Amino acid sequence: WIRLGVFLFEMLPKGFLTGVAGSRWQVAAEGAEIIGPVISRRVIRLGLEDCCAALAADHRQVSLAHLPAKLLFDSPGLLEDLQDGAASEATTAHGGQRRHICGGVLLVCEHPSLREVMLPGALTPQLLRLLIENQEAAGLSE
Repeated sequence: WIRLGVFLFEMLPKGFLTGVAGSRWQVAAEGAEIIGPVISRRVIRLGLEDCCAALAADHRQVSLAHLPAKLLFDSPGLLEDLQDGAASEATTAHGGQRRHICGGVLLVCEHPSLREVMLPGALTPQLLRLLIENQEAAGLSE
């Protein structure tokens, strides 16, 4: 095989979120830095501490309950409209119920004095999971 270029998107792992995810596509790890600046939907921005916690967590996943409460409200495409139904619930600032849409996301790790790091991830009904290998997570957490 000969491949020219970089994969920007790829399918979610086989069997992962089957029947739950709104889309079976995710940002590819190798293309995250390239496609990141032009993506405006399904982007989750985390501070350095929360990002490091996700990188160090078992299976690189962290409960949504342990992340900032407004996390899902800061990016278009993460929550369904109030009249629609879906996988898991989040409370709006107005007291209504909105559900987040499971599937691929782009995770942006931010720090005022460091360059942004962009990683592929996925929202599950209860977790934010980074879709990177153990070696990448270990290198980034250092």
